[in-house]
Formats: sequence, structure tokens, C-alpha cells
Amino acid sequence: MTAAMLYSGAAMTGLLLRSGMTQEAALRRRHWPRLLLMALCGAVIGPAALAWGLQHTGGMGASLMLTLEAVFTLLLSCVFYREHIDRRVGLAIALLTLGEPEQIVMRFMVDELQFRGILTAEDMATCLCGYDATVYPEGSGWSFTRYYYPRAFDAGYRLANDAAVLWQAFKKIHDDHGLPGKIEIPMDYFSRAIEYLLLEAGLEDQEQLPIGPQQMAEAVMASRYVEAFHAYSGGVSHAQGWRL
Repeated sequence: MTAAMLYSGAAMTGLLLRSGMTQEAALRRRHWPRLLLMALCGAVIGPAALAWGLQHTGGMGASLMLTLEAVFTLLLSCVFYREHIDRRVGLAIALLTLGEPEQIVMRFMVDELQFRGILTAEDMATCLCGYDATVYPEGSGWSFTRYYYPRAFDAGYRLANDAAVLWQAFKKIHDDHGLPGKIEIPMDYFSRAIEYLLLEAGLEDQEQLPIGPQQMAEAVMASRYVEAFHAYSGGVSHAQGWRL
């Protein structure tokens, strides 16, 4: 709706400010195919492609697409239709281009946000609740935990109940291997540990699921948390955070 109002306003302004026929080339029959093609690309394909692109890109990419739309329109008209770009139009392009970095900073970089890993057993329980509660397909009633261990799930088992056990397994392995710094578990290695428990641990599905400290320790080692920590921390302070 907003775009339609903007385009309508631009069309009305163009009609009011249009030049006389003495200054414009006459529209002839041979021009109609190209004119219709331009209308199809500009009024149908272009907006549809823009809407699709905005749905499949992040906020920064969307801001760039919208702000630089006018710049690329001018450049394309110059390349394909040999439109003359005078100093006034060139100045407008320069201002649009120079103003974009400031807009990006003001929209997305005003505050500094720190992305951290799992720091407590409570954090781990919150993450495990996602495996217990996320249902797919929607409305089916089947979560990840129920899919892999239906009997245990129906008997009341939830991965979140073992959050403290998994946290202690990570903490013990962290301390036993002499890993420096305060424990902070990246989501990548947490999710690998859970994948091991669901897919590779070979646990028999039963009402009392046999998951204990030993199985949790095996899952932590299978995640390659220790190897990744050693590979990353070679000469790099743990306080700087994970970048794997």
C-alpha cells in the first residue's frame, strides 16, 4: 500500500512537471514493444523480485537494497538507455551512496551486542526444552525427544530433566582436561552432544531411559568440544570468546 501511494504520487508529480512535446521525442508504434517490456519489468517483475529478496535476506541487506534502489536505477538507465547523467543527478547519486553507511550504522550498529554460549545449567535446561517442546509437523504432537524415545517420553521423560547432569559432564571434562577460563559452551558443541544422545548413543527406548553421567560424558566427548577448544585456544585468550 505504501509503495502504491509513493508510485502514484511520483506519477502525479511527473504529469504536473512534464515537458511539452517540443522537448520530448514522439512516441511511435515501434516503441510500444520496448515500452511494454519496460512496464512489465518495472511494474510486475521488479516489485515481485524485490519482495522475494526482502524475505530471504537480513536487515542490513534489505536496507542496502532499498536505499540503493534509486542509484542502481539511474546506473541501469545510463547503461541500457544511454540516459545523460548531469551534475545534479551525479550529486544525488553521490549523496545517496555516502549517506548509506550512516543509515546502516544508525539502524543496526548503535548498540554492541555480545553473543555468548551456555554459561549455567539453567541455560542448558532452557535449550533442552526446545528439544522437548518443539513440535514438527505443527500440531502433530511429536517433538524431537518424543520422536527418538517415544516410550520414555510418554512415561514422562524430558531431556530438560537431565540438564544438570549434562552440565556437570561438560564442566567435569572442561576441568579434567585443564581447559583455561570459565566454562562457556558454544551451541555448536552442545547440539552435537544432543545429536549423539538422540542418534548415536544406542540407548534402548524404555520407560526408564538409561541416561546417566557416563552417557552424558560420552556425548560431550563425541561433540569434540575438547579438541575444538585446544585448536582454537592456541595462542588465543579464552576471554576473547569462541569464533568457531
